Amino acid sequence: MVKTEELQEEEDERKNSIFEVREELMISNNGTVNPTLRRTSHFLKPLINPTNESLPKPPLSVFPSSPNLNIKDLKRKVYFDGRPNPQHSWKYWVETLQQTHENTWEKAGIFDAIRVSTYNIKRDNELVIGLAERFSAETNTFVFPWGEASITLEDVNILGGFSLLGCSVVDPLWTEEILLLEKKLVDAFDVIRSRMKRGDHVTHCWWMDYFMGKGGELEHVALLVLWLSRYVFSKNFYNIISQNVFTLAINLSIGIKIALAPAVLGAIYRDLRLLKQYILGFSCEAGNECENLVVWGLFQLVQLWGWERFPRLGPEPEALSKGEPRVARWHNMTKLIIKDLRKELEVDAGSFYWKPYATYVKNWEFPKYYSHQEMKVLLDSNVDEQLQSFARCLRPCELVGMDCVEQYLPHRVGMQFGMDQAIPNFVPRSNDCYSQAWYSYCKPLDGLKLYIPPRLFQGDVMMQYSVWWSGGELKLCRNHRSLKLLEQAPMREEGKRKEKKSSCGQRKRKRRKEERRDKQERKYVKGKVVSRVSKGSEGKKVCKSKLNTGETSKHLERRKEPILGTELNPKCSTFTEDEAANQSTNVKQVYTSVAASLIIIDDEEDSEEDNRGLKQFKELCLEIGDRLSRLERDVETAKGSTGVA
Repeated sequence: MVKTEELQEEEDERKNSIFEVREELMISNNGTVNPTLRRTSHFLKPLINPTNESLPKPPLSVFPSSPNLNIKDLKRKVYFDGRPNPQHSWKYWVETLQQTHENTWEKAGIFDAIRVSTYNIKRDNELVIGLAERFSAETNTFVFPWGEASITLEDVNILGGFSLLGCSVVDPLWTEEILLLEKKLVDAFDVIRSRMKRGDHVTHCWWMDYFMGKGGELEHVALLVLWLSRYVFSKNFYNIISQNVFTLAINLSIGIKIALAPAVLGAIYRDLRLLKQYILGFSCEAGNECENLVVWGLFQLVQLWGWERFPRLGPEPEALSKGEPRVARWHNMTKLIIKDLRKELEVDAGSFYWKPYATYVKNWEFPKYYSHQEMKVLLDSNVDEQLQSFARCLRPCELVGMDCVEQYLPHRVGMQFGMDQAIPNFVPRSNDCYSQAWYSYCKPLDGLKLYIPPRLFQGDVMMQYSVWWSGGELKLCRNHRSLKLLEQAPMREEGKRKEKKSSCGQRKRKRRKEERRDKQERKYVKGKVVSRVSKGSEGKKVCKSKLNTGETSKHLERRKEPILGTELNPKCSTFTEDEAANQSTNVKQVYTSVAASLIIIDDEEDSEEDNRGLKQFKELCLEIGDRLSRLERDVETAKGSTGVA
């Protein structure tokens, strides 16, 4: 009876969690294949257990049939009408009404989204098309040689400012007050249309000219109608007011939250699929004969996603002023000219920023779910809204838009949220009707257990995932008793076993020779684990980064990983006045060996070498601790002399 209750509790705990904890052998996804030590890893559900479940095929990213396809020729046939530039007087109108309606906008969760619409993001259509070429319609992810990535609800929330909480866009609130305001809007629409004498439509300019400066609640609602029609749900007709958004605008004007983020992301997924299909059917020879393609999604968010995560493909961002949204960094920035965009998108994972919003940007406030320490939260109605929003970013669901329903699969890109990545499991669709699809997104979070890794932690991938993605298989080399990542190949002949033993001995002799020749290379042996410092890594300088506060994106924290082969800079405690002012409380500049590789050796190492290596390791730890202590004191002294708080 006791065992049955314990099993039931474990089952309930699994159901109330959106992540799974395992002890796994992990591999860094930065282009190397050296396994790290087995550690506790956190994965987003659902995932596959390779030991007892059949593995699906990795998603395919089918490239155009013509390898000579020119993106510049293609972009002349594609029109991104869902991303118009801000109108001339739009910013003035927003700032005028912000003085009286800012609290209402914050209550409705649209304050940042409205401000984002006042910034001009110059187009980089080549980058958008290059990303769309790698889009997989099966998984709604971008497929790269090293894995999957995608634009997620977190990206739409941070870059676009759209809310993840609230009512569905297809089922807003209806009251007598709302119906009365809607009738007034319809009457005003008819008046403007009669003045235009241009059919049944009302343009954005005529709408703004009619309402701007009128005052009262109707002007406020009219601004939200224009914002929704032009900057959120531009559809079918360019520069035309949509009457379908009247009810949504009225709901927002009285502070009712509408979940705009899933609707916006759903439209982006839909149009990325259409664009991918168009690319597959396009060829340089028949390019002039193909019909033009018009897409209406907010593709400036796809462009900003590319600039944030592939820094080499975007311009140098501007500094933020205090209180500005993150998108202000890219205001009026001119795109870069990339000679070979396809090649740049095929870089290894080390050039891809998995967590760009976790890096320090001056005057930008981190979301509350980015903390220096890991967080374990039991969600309920009293939990902060930012934590509730982040929980929705991590759960697979259906995204309900104005005229589409798309699948959202964050467990395929767990590293974008700081999680580790396992082989993702299949998620069945639940889009038989709008109500069922919407429930998959908005189902209650009460009782859900949420794990949030430290802000600077960057996840790894399971060894099985790396093998699965590359099409290889994992084999155990019995002679060396070490795990090796091998490509699929025919069985080796018996005569080659001697070569394996010989090569193993050569590596041992070479390792011992390097240890005797270079005393500065730090090595240790503890149990059955050896760390080697590769050539050329010593003397590689790490910038003056705030390792404890995370003002760097290139040197992220690693959970449960020791500092190996570290040589401290004896001069790093000397700072100028300006340098000391920019340092945080714990500043440590080090020379580090980032190319350390971990291998698992056999049982034939003699005990004398074990003891000698262990003694060297202990001495190294004591030396590192002593130097770090002196360094912190010197930094505090330098900061005190310059008057830094």
